[in-house]
Amino acid sequence: MVNRMRATRQVERRSDAIAQKLGGRPGVREERKLEQIERIAVACGLTRLLEWAIQRNSVEFACEPRTIDPALMFYSSTKPNMSLKLFVFKLFKYLNCSLSVFTTALVLMDRLVKKGNHYRLNEYNVHRIFLATSLIACKLLDDKPRPLKLFAMVGGISPIELCALERVCLEMLEYDLYVNPAVYALYERRVRASVRPQVSAETMMRRARKVAN
Repeated sequence: MVNRMRATRQVERRSDAIAQKLGGRPGVREERKLEQIERIAVACGLTRLLEWAIQRNSVEFACEPRTIDPALMFYSSTKPNMSLKLFVFKLFKYLNCSLSVFTTALVLMDRLVKKGNHYRLNEYNVHRIFLATSLIACKLLDDKPRPLKLFAMVGGISPIELCALERVCLEMLEYDLYVNPAVYALYERRVRASVRPQVSAETMMRRARKVAN
């Protein structure tokens, strides 16, 4: 019995050693680095597209009572202290959803804004709209969706408020969540094209660390 236990421990130690060697191989490290760079590139691209949209729609907004129009729930009474770039990178880092989730969230976000012709994307509503559409896209695409409480904690709002935002978002979209593959490919190209080509991978990772910290 003792000999079997010793043999089992030896096998476990060898397995751990092999796994450690595999994890430290240059090919594996390079693959992980490329995956991280890709996530950073998508986050930068999404941020740039949203910032461009805000610049186009830059208008002064006076907060009104939220009892008439459900869309007003997406508006904050003041500009959020957190920058859009930091907010997007925070979602990428702590939610760790697949890249397709955030690209789909951008599609749903654009569709939502087009349906609501009476308001525009600006600094007062972009954080909450992107958070709500990311939650919906995560439930739609990921095999193991992140809990709503985690989204609310990362997004800096209460779970009850996020649940209300999700409901209003679905109602405004009329529960039309289907994204055509051609449309998805178009938005994916737009995201990647918005990243400056002259910025190196090392520079992107260095900037991402500064933002994340």
